[in-house]
Amino acid sequence: MALADPQTVTIGSAISLPQTAVAPTQTIYTSADGAVKLTANQTIGKDTINTMIRVDKTVIAADPISAANKSLTGSVWFVFKFPIKNFGFTEADKIAIYSGLSTQLTAGTNAVLKQLLAGQH
Repeated sequence: MALADPQTVTIGSAISLPQTAVAPTQTIYTSADGAVKLTANQTIGKDTINTMIRVDKTVIAADPISAANKSLTGSVWFVFKFPIKNFGFTEADKIAIYSGLSTQLTAGTNAVLKQLLAGQH
């Protein structure tokens, strides 16, 4: 089942993402200029269900060596991987795990996230 159409993601400002592709396990939402794409999918393996949501943003930037403009894409995504039967994990448990990680990354004006992006682990 697809999410609401359109989706909105805020990257500096709100960006409307109308649905542009639907498949049995995946739906894609894309901005009018094609620069931002949101992908939501769910795959079922032998023992696990993987649910993923991803945002891709494409920018045009000058290559520092050649000075030629290049199209570059950056992505951020979350994957939820749980046993297929959901044994031991309720929806509330899954949300609590996500919320705990999200809070850790963004606490103190994104302190841990900034450290990770700087290469710390």
